[in-house]
Amino acid sequence: KPGTSSVYIARSVNQGKSFEKNIKISGDVCPCCRVALAFGDNGEVFASWRHVYKDNERIMVVATSLDGGETWGDPVKITKAGWKINGCAHSGSTMKYVGGKLFISWYTGKDDKAALKLAYSTDQGKSFNLANDINGQVLDSNHPDMVEIGDEPWIIFQGRDPNKKGGWGRDKAWLVRIDENNNASQPTALPSSSGNVAYPYLFKGNGGRLYATWSEIGEHDSSVMLCRGRINS
Repeated sequence: KPGTSSVYIARSVNQGKSFEKNIKISGDVCPCCRVALAFGDNGEVFASWRHVYKDNERIMVVATSLDGGETWGDPVKITKAGWKINGCAHSGSTMKYVGGKLFISWYTGKDDKAALKLAYSTDQGKSFNLANDINGQVLDSNHPDMVEIGDEPWIIFQGRDPNKKGGWGRDKAWLVRIDENNNASQPTALPSSSGNVAYPYLFKGNGGRLYATWSEIGEHDSSVMLCRGRINS
């Protein structure tokens, strides 16, 4: 049987004091792939997940609501072909609506290669264009997180330096910027300690500052790390 889970959403219109009834967006959902949300300039709400089709083909999709989440359109495939795997990737997508475009990035192991895909929509999620992978030469890339910085999407993710220990060095945090032509910059490694980076997140601060945080897993323990930077125009 295809996906055994469904995607629901619940809205609060009083700052979280109470929630309206659950609204079903879709069924046939991969149960372990986290749902991502994004918001357009005119009240659109976008939801993304890994949908399960025939023969366990898992394809990232986006559904759109034009009335604040009350009703939803059918899910739209981001790519025609997906990743055929009888299991869960445990890795969701990340989305942001920037400059009239809906950007989405996600992990795939299709064709026996770990990669972070990037796609964008210029028609409010009705169709998508596939851009180049964002991970460059970084190996075992996973868990992207996208933030709007100025008028650009910036994405942080984890992965291994291909030039360290034959590509089997520790996981680091990497950062890319998406330019006006929808192309990713070369990944830049962020400074970290001696452990493996897991689940990095990016935050825009005040005064041109930028913050990245992640769990760092060492030999005997794990820590939560914070990395500071400044935004260069």
